[in-house]
Amino acid sequence: MGRACAIIGIGQTKHAAKRGDVSLPGLVREAALRALEDAGLGWRDIDAVVIGKAGRHIAVKHAHEHVFGYTICNDVTARDRQVRRTPEGMTWYELGSGKAFDTSAPLGPCIVTADEIADPQNLKVQSRINNELRQSSSTSNMIWSCAELIHFFSRNFTLKPGMVIITGTPAGTAWSADKELGGKGVTQPGLVPAKRYCLPGDVVECEVENIGVLRNAVAEANEQTSRVAAE
Repeated sequence: MGRACAIIGIGQTKHAAKRGDVSLPGLVREAALRALEDAGLGWRDIDAVVIGKAGRHIAVKHAHEHVFGYTICNDVTARDRQVRRTPEGMTWYELGSGKAFDTSAPLGPCIVTADEIADPQNLKVQSRINNELRQSSSTSNMIWSCAELIHFFSRNFTLKPGMVIITGTPAGTAWSADKELGGKGVTQPGLVPAKRYCLPGDVVECEVENIGVLRNAVAEANEQTSRVAAE
């Protein structure tokens, strides 16, 4: 669908705390994610903005003029590929290695056109793993609004139709439970705390109000992929 995706690393306030087409409501898209044997495979339920009109240096007040619509992204991340440490103990993040797999960033279940979303900053966002509620928030908790993100990215490069801006996830990802990789174990009331990363057989559901549900099953990596990944 898109030529490129632009993503914010930390896009919601509570997520920050855990780290050191046509509108068809209820539509479900199903796809499979491949899990490498050595990967700490995590999920991130994210509202995504689909660009419909090209632009550069777009002012915040005119950002909405460049939006075609909104969809959902499951920002699949292999955390053990992303978090790096030097022998001296310094920690740094290699974002590309943890997100650039063939099955990363599934989008769907549809694109809801901008005219059908009255306020993109007031949408309920939830994710479930095997029917357990892991994330529950609102786009009102975004650190930067969709308009501000459009402005920011357009300062660096031309936004073109089909590009997708992935806005940022709420708290509750598996990383929060991984103290070895810097997670702080922050879990908000009413959520089932994550105890591990995703494994083959798990079903991830990402839901955004007025858009629908994006459902992804985690599949076992084939033998060749697992062997190469271990090298």
